[in-house]
Parts: sequence; structure tokens; C-alpha cells
Amino acid sequence: MLVPGPITIVGSGNTPFDLIQREKGNRDIFFDAPLARFWGEVVDQSSENRTAFNPHNSLYASASFSEMIGEPWHGVLRPAQVELIRAHVQAAAAQGLKARYWDTPTWPVKVREHVWDVLVKEGVGLLNVDDLEGLKSRDW
Repeated sequence: MLVPGPITIVGSGNTPFDLIQREKGNRDIFFDAPLARFWGEVVDQSSENRTAFNPHNSLYASASFSEMIGEPWHGVLRPAQVELIRAHVQAAAAQGLKARYWDTPTWPVKVREHVWDVLVKEGVGLLNVDDLEGLKSRDW
């Protein structure tokens, strides 16, 4: 389980999951679980799949925003897209994880901030941003 400290490492991409699994007990290295594994038709309901990624080895489950949600329509997320975000957040939470999206819109700023607002409102556990100054300037 997570022990809060000055550094927590989350391996993503090609990080070997088996190496992270080897560490037992309190840890500071976690895996970035694939959100798609918990959602929709791609979910394998086998016991192994449901328990492979959990709070003992992962902090959050991530996915590409553009691939899982799609682009905002005329700068605004459609109700069906917001429902999908909500369902992803709930699916990750059912595994004891936080949902996170990467590849969120960055431009125009108004669209980016709309997406940020929706993600925060719907309960994503981690807001992935590249524009730290833009994030800092918001009245959260």
C-alpha cells in the first residue's frame, strides 16, 4: 500500500509489471494500470484480470482521453462523453484505483479548461497537465 513520502514512482508504458509485483509490503513504486482493462467490451471478467491491478501495486488507472472519450464537440463535452468519464471513474474506483487521462486537449485554452473542470467535477483522481502555469492560474 502507499506510504506517503517525498517521492512516489509510478511506472507506465513499457514498465515490467512483474518487477513491480515482486515488491511486497509498503512500497513507493507503483504501476499505471490500463483503464481500458476495467471498462467496456475489452474487460476480461476473469478473477485474474479483476485482481491484477489493485491498490497494492497501482495508484491509478490511465487511458488516452482522445481514444477513450473522443474530442469535445465545438469545444464542449457532450453528455454521453461526461457519462463515459463518470463510468470510467467508477470502474477505477471499484478496483480501489483513481482514474487518470493523458492526452487531454491543450488548445484552445477555453476547451482545455472546460475538460479540466469536467474531469475534476466527475472525480478523476489525478489531473494530468502539461501547462503548470495555466493550472496554477486557475481558482481551484
